Amino acid sequence: MIELVNKLQFDVKNHYRTFSYKTNSTENVKPQYKNRFSQDAWQLREDMMNGEVAIAPLGPIEEKLEEELSKTYWDVNAKDQIFIEEKEKTKKRLKGRSPDRRDAVIMARSISRIPRQNQSNTRANPNVKVGPPTASRRVLKGFFGAK
Repeated sequence: MIELVNKLQFDVKNHYRTFSYKTNSTENVKPQYKNRFSQDAWQLREDMMNGEVAIAPLGPIEEKLEEELSKTYWDVNAKDQIFIEEKEKTKKRLKGRSPDRRDAVIMARSISRIPRQNQSNTRANPNVKVGPPTASRRVLKGFFGAK
């Protein structure tokens, strides 16, 4: 229970969930991935390629997100682990812009995998619709290119 409380914290005033997310953590990471961020990014990639997740129309935000995802590369290290390249390399391909939207989507997708029983005391937005790809949601299949 103490471990769960350390990982899942609440903003008591607003009832918002807050999470500690350490990109280089290896805690609870499958052996085929170098770190948590690589595992979460790869899972998002797989979910998108399988049609389980898609990017809803977001106008200019959508375009920047797609650019950030498509200019993020992965590789395999000497231990045969998948890893996502350093953020600085992606920033160079984005002409100095940080891939913050990419990071937010990867982290949000990771957090969405926490079991529902651990998501109590949160403020739900009834206007947010989550679901599989539809005609208005596009699946981005070509992101995270290999080096």
